[in-house]
Amino acid sequence: MRISKTVLATILSLGTAALSAASYSGVNVFLPSIGSGSGFSNSYWETTIWAHNPGSSPANVQFSYLKREQSNLDPQVFNDTIPAGETRRYDNAMQTMFGRNGFGAIRALSDKRLVVNARTYSTPQGGGPEDTVGQFLAAIPSSFALRVGDATSVLGGSQTQPMKDSLFRFNYGLVEAVGGTASVRIRAISEDGEVLAARTYDLSPFEANQWNTTHLGLVDSTNFRIEAEVLSGNGAVIVFGSTMANTSNDPSTFQMVIDPDTVTPSDGIREVEAGLGLTGGGSGESVALHVGQGTGIVVNQDSISLASAIDIALGQVLGPNGGLNVLLSGSGGDPNNGFVSVHDADGYLGGGFFIEDGTYAGSVALYGYNGETNAWIGSSLTSADNGFVGLYGSDGGMRNQHTILDTGEGTSSLYGSNGELNVNFSSNYSDPNSGAMTLRNEYGDSGLLLIVDDADYGVVETYGPNGNLNTMLATADAGPDYGWLGVFDPWGYVQASMYVDYNGYGYVWSSGSYSVWQNSKDSEQAIVYKHPQGPEDTIFLRGKVRLDQGQGFIQLPDHFVVSADMASLSVQLTPHSLNSKGLGVGAIGGAQVEIGELMNGTGSYEVSYFVQAVRSGRHDVPVVTSMDSVRRPGGLIREQSEVGSTETHPKRKDRVAEPQRAATAKLAGTR
Repeated sequence: MRISKTVLATILSLGTAALSAASYSGVNVFLPSIGSGSGFSNSYWETTIWAHNPGSSPANVQFSYLKREQSNLDPQVFNDTIPAGETRRYDNAMQTMFGRNGFGAIRALSDKRLVVNARTYSTPQGGGPEDTVGQFLAAIPSSFALRVGDATSVLGGSQTQPMKDSLFRFNYGLVEAVGGTASVRIRAISEDGEVLAARTYDLSPFEANQWNTTHLGLVDSTNFRIEAEVLSGNGAVIVFGSTMANTSNDPSTFQMVIDPDTVTPSDGIREVEAGLGLTGGGSGESVALHVGQGTGIVVNQDSISLASAIDIALGQVLGPNGGLNVLLSGSGGDPNNGFVSVHDADGYLGGGFFIEDGTYAGSVALYGYNGETNAWIGSSLTSADNGFVGLYGSDGGMRNQHTILDTGEGTSSLYGSNGELNVNFSSNYSDPNSGAMTLRNEYGDSGLLLIVDDADYGVVETYGPNGNLNTMLATADAGPDYGWLGVFDPWGYVQASMYVDYNGYGYVWSSGSYSVWQNSKDSEQAIVYKHPQGPEDTIFLRGKVRLDQGQGFIQLPDHFVVSADMASLSVQLTPHSLNSKGLGVGAIGGAQVEIGELMNGTGSYEVSYFVQAVRSGRHDVPVVTSMDSVRRPGGLIREQSEVGSTETHPKRKDRVAEPQRAATAKLAGTR
């Protein structure tokens, strides 16, 4: 019986005794006995499961519930993600994970190694958590499962006759762990080696089972062990046992013994084959591999060396066609700098690894079929200690570059086919630790700038073809936590803005206030109306009401009443009668206004009304405010900028790396 060297090393480091106290990490592990529900002798069982991710990245794990006495090729599953270094605890696991009661086994299948443990316990009638009795289970990797010809033992058996008087009872169980079938012989062996009882079980794929010792036959012993041997099948089997005190129902787990002389893991190495340059191999327990000693190679007990120093001034590797494949040499500009180039079937250069002349920094250059540079990885032209990556078009012109500036921050730039800068990712020109992104037009001029200002607030600026600001999203004059939006004319002056003032009020301002709509009788014309203006924030209501025998009422809707300062209410009335004696307003109360004909008139006719009031809560809005608040360029609070309310805003800048290696020097051998 065999075992892989990998598992053997693990076992030997722990000793070859029973593994009941050990926990193993793995990607495919089994808890062979868990459950929730009533058991023997008035017991009621529940299970808590712990899953620990010892790795440095999250683990995606699928828990499968393997029911007893059946195949489980399509089991009920529960999925979870366990962050790096964290431990999940699933109390009342059958309900928490699968929403049910039952007994069986759990398979945990993960993309990272996990440690999975469980405690299955019973609570005595009338007891609490502190009164529970239970057993611990460490999940067993599928690689430990028994194959055909493998055998193991489970210790701890104790069960006497008659059963009702026995101090302990003993259960044993099997789990198929690879999705195959297996025939397993179970025997009860006394302390002096006598076979007390035996039975053979046939397992279907992923079947889990557990039996009491009485299932084997009549066993009367206080110290026996269970021996399990896989007789046939393509499956693999995990074996376990449990001794329980009959009165308290307190169980103790006994997991199978893993012995390097009797167990072959399911994914173990069966044979070693020597590859090129090696001799030896085989399938024995001790495998030796040796390095073949060719000309010029010396193999010592603990080292391999060349027989003598080799001075290579120029090394070439040729292809079957006689053309140059690889060249090893010194640089053409400095013979003390190394150079490696690779060539295609026609001998033309496809790429080179070299020390760049004058910089003493390593570089990699890749060339296309047309001989132009495709990519360059090296150092910045301004500093050999700053990195650079450049991607080039078919004409050899720069299209994409990533580099570190002298100031220490990184930039990424995209260029159009005309060679002008399209997009730039960098830092704020005045602060290398604040980000900026610029979109540019075909001439390389800024069209859109997103930037974090020196004062740590965001700014969005758009520019017209003339280079002046079109719009800006920034901060208000009130401070960096107050918003401001400005719209500019072609000369860079603000003509409209939205902002929040020091009191938290929002404003919409413009140099004029208009509404525009299309002329319904002439689609080529627009109608422009100017908005009425005044020092108050007013609301109005207009409509018609019927005057009956000189009396009438204007009903005010709820939305108007709750929005208006009723003390500021004013009413204008227009009679629809040439015989009217005039109209007046009577009592104003609640949600209505009393109106009537003057001089106790009794006319009956329609009346048009216009009701107006100051909007509630807006009396303290200042009528006169600073022009800086409404028309300033924005983005910089007043203490940081001397820009006046009518001056154009100085354009912010990002950091731009000048195009590097736009015409990369071709290495010898390019087309």
